[in-house]
Amino acid sequence: MSIEIPQRNLPSTSLLIFLPNEKDNAATFGPNSKLHGQVWVTITKKTRIQRLFLSFSGNETTYVENSKSILTKNRRQEKLLFMVDSVLWERSSTDKDPFLPGTYIFPFYLYIPRVNYPQTTDLKAVVEKIGSLSTREKTVKAVDINFMPLSYPSSPRDYYRFSENIVENLGKSTINFQGYVNAKEFLPGEKYELKFQVSSMTPRCKIRKVKMFFLQKITTKYLVNGKESFSDYVRTLSKTKVQRAKKPKGMQKPESLHFESDIVSVNVPNKLSDFDSGSLRITHSIVLSVKLKNMNENSEKGFFHSVINSSSQTCSFHIPAKIVHVDPQFFTTSSYSNSYLDGRLNIKQIKITDYLSSPMIPDLQLDPSEKIKFVPWDSLHPLWFQSTSNLNN
Repeated sequence: MSIEIPQRNLPSTSLLIFLPNEKDNAATFGPNSKLHGQVWVTITKKTRIQRLFLSFSGNETTYVENSKSILTKNRRQEKLLFMVDSVLWERSSTDKDPFLPGTYIFPFYLYIPRVNYPQTTDLKAVVEKIGSLSTREKTVKAVDINFMPLSYPSSPRDYYRFSENIVENLGKSTINFQGYVNAKEFLPGEKYELKFQVSSMTPRCKIRKVKMFFLQKITTKYLVNGKESFSDYVRTLSKTKVQRAKKPKGMQKPESLHFESDIVSVNVPNKLSDFDSGSLRITHSIVLSVKLKNMNENSEKGFFHSVINSSSQTCSFHIPAKIVHVDPQFFTTSSYSNSYLDGRLNIKQIKITDYLSSPMIPDLQLDPSEKIKFVPWDSLHPLWFQSTSNLNN
């Protein structure tokens, strides 16, 4: 039984862009990387095409413009950082015949230089057709490419120790955080150890529970009445309820004014990176969030009075988590330290240039190592069936 694909259900010209996929996230790339892809142009009737080209561009959300109108109060603005075009095919003066129905496969490569671009990049394929009366018609297909900026450690691996008092409730409560995490800079996909204790310096402020969050903060510039300011957006990447450290048998139960944690495993998610261009900033942090119970000074008068005059609040302590990107071998005690002592291994000299200070631009070209392929109209051809099935989805 043959498979019939009704031509009337397909547009006359359609585009697909195929990029290499990764296990966790499709089309994620970084500095000094080269990707090979294909543009599929599917035509269901004879068509005169003027040219086919690709456009690779990077944009950055720069600010939110404030105006008197409520409807446009928070309008995001995009700043074009770069744009690179490449013609994959163009009609010459000797090309008289139209394209026949079928799928045309154009191989291409995109080389990203050793430059840190923002995370928003866009690859667009455009077909310009010659319509009636020599008018130009366009068919456009765009895909997002997730870019991951890279950075390297600024110092040998070391413990980050902290001890700080946080004043809450208009100065009525003081909470002390102290402890350590076994890193100052963090590698995506790695695990780290955190140990800490929380103490209430105010007798009537009781510690109820403690949670740990791994957060990402995105800061964008915006304009309010002509004055520059910044807007923050915070994403929770992971959340963990922290357990108390186990006490030896015979010891009293933990006091409500003091919380000592067990060793907490900090799992840094994959595919993270910090970024700062002045207009857009992405940072990460480990946050210890403590839920407190404030008891009124007169709570001893009775249980009912105590319930009415108690209140809950949350106190948070932020530990900076700078994201770096180095092979895990550098995170052993010897090799990581030696890389700063041995001039041949000095990773201080390894630096990725920021796009603001680099003249390099991406290279986008037709791939000369592969040929342009043509699959004619044939509903039984597996490649044609795959192409038209993708277009219908």
